[in-house]
Amino acid sequence: MSTSLRLDEETPTPPRSQAGVVVVVVLVVVLAAVGYLFYRVEHRATAVERQLASVSARMDEATAVSRQALEQATRAQAAARMAGGTPGRRTEATRARDESERRAAKRPASARGLRVRRPRRSSSRSAQRPSSTAFRRRWGRSPRRGAPRWAWS
Repeated sequence: MSTSLRLDEETPTPPRSQAGVVVVVVLVVVLAAVGYLFYRVEHRATAVERQLASVSARMDEATAVSRQALEQATRAQAAARMAGGTPGRRTEATRARDESERRAAKRPASARGLRVRRPRRSSSRSAQRPSSTAFRRRWGRSPRRGAPRWAWS
């Protein structure tokens, strides 16, 4: 152990820690990911603003068209009033015709001169109610409640 200062001798340096390098790399990766996410959010916000502007323009056009239609309807209604009465007013002839049609609809079809076809009644019991297979398909169970499955036909 000498106390001399010699420059050609290497002085021992403490070894660098790998943990510091890893922390820096992780920090850079996290910052890059946050930057990318910010870019995507900004891109989507711009797209939404564009769509909102187009919808607003279409809404303005629809509003203008509806105002024109309202003005035209108002003018047509005024013209109809000037022409001789309010639109939709029922005359006595139309009222009488509607009443006779209503009375005719209440009469049975045979009284109105229409041919009525009635279904034939069958004497067999199977024609009057569905088979147990059809019953099972519709209701999911046997028509005979307490019967076991093997007894189903």
